[in-house]
Amino acid sequence: MRRHHVILVGCFFVFAELLCRLAMPWLVPASGLAAVDLLLGRAAERRRFRAHPYLLYENTPHFTEHGRVQHNALGYRGPEMRVQRQDGVTRILALGGSTTYGWKLEDPREAWPFQLEQALRGRGLRVEVVNSGLPSATSAELLARWIFRDRYLKPDIVIIHGPGNDVWPLMYPGYDPEYTHYRKTWEALPYGRRAGEEVLLSSAVARVAYGWWLYASHASLGIFRDPTLFPALSAQEALHNVQSNRPDGFERNLTLLVRSIQADGAKPLLFKMLRAPKEVFRRLPPAARSAEPLYDAVRLAHEKEGAVVERVAAALSVSWIEIPESTVPLDYFLDHAHLDARGERLKAALLADRMEALISSLPSAAPHVEVGRVDGR
Repeated sequence: MRRHHVILVGCFFVFAELLCRLAMPWLVPASGLAAVDLLLGRAAERRRFRAHPYLLYENTPHFTEHGRVQHNALGYRGPEMRVQRQDGVTRILALGGSTTYGWKLEDPREAWPFQLEQALRGRGLRVEVVNSGLPSATSAELLARWIFRDRYLKPDIVIIHGPGNDVWPLMYPGYDPEYTHYRKTWEALPYGRRAGEEVLLSSAVARVAYGWWLYASHASLGIFRDPTLFPALSAQEALHNVQSNRPDGFERNLTLLVRSIQADGAKPLLFKMLRAPKEVFRRLPPAARSAEPLYDAVRLAHEKEGAVVERVAAALSVSWIEIPESTVPLDYFLDHAHLDARGERLKAALLADRMEALISSLPSAAPHVEVGRVDGR
């Protein structure tokens, strides 16, 4: 009888192991599986992002999804490119979060930076537009990327698209302009394997269990997400915090970013981010309405930080542009902030009108200050 039970238990575990191996993508949330991969130190190329020692996180080079290469060898979204600029070609760098990256768009060519390049080339201009969008990035990450990476591309023009993700830190209590109340460090995550854990995780059943455990503890979100999930914030609490907090972090990050771009010999252009009116939620599917309860807080934060954009632009003699909400049809929005391919084309076309004049104002041979030799030093 005991032998019979042992055989049944063995068969059950073999069946569970096979089931978990075959159906793991459907059994565990994607972020939980990502956490397990990080714990095992598996190749990051299958994940859109990877941790970075001082940039916090970055787009994974050579990342492929939907049958398309999403990121080039340098981690920028779009086709392969050279670090060195081509002679006679104006290089434009698009800095921003997911609304620059083209979140929810399967083809990188549908995002507005690529569409802007096509629109400007269609007007006879020799340009190259680099999509430096980084989903979930605040102005802090954009500043770090410019200082340590983007500046070496030596663009002629840098489009700073925002405010975007800086609205979220304003919703939390204990506001810190360094965003320590909002971000976690990747070093603090439980991604160091303990004795025997690697052997244990060779089992698919164990990986499923770990995936759910890490997902439930939010550990899988830790390298770049906020310390609590948005639904944990009540609409009243979020709105109260936005009313009380001042966007000092965004202002000083944006100021330093613009000054750094100018010091490196490029011309910054502030491009205020477009958000849909609240009516957009009436036509969106439930999966795209997660921000609806917090919309009033998002809107107020967007307005407060939009005023910062204008203030910084005036103080540093930088141009800024804004697309009126009424210009973009509601059915072009995929949620309260992201656009479909039609919206991205429209956005690029409206931006191209301003960019054409800005490009024509550049010197015919735009001088670039060598990094490390700013102002002759």
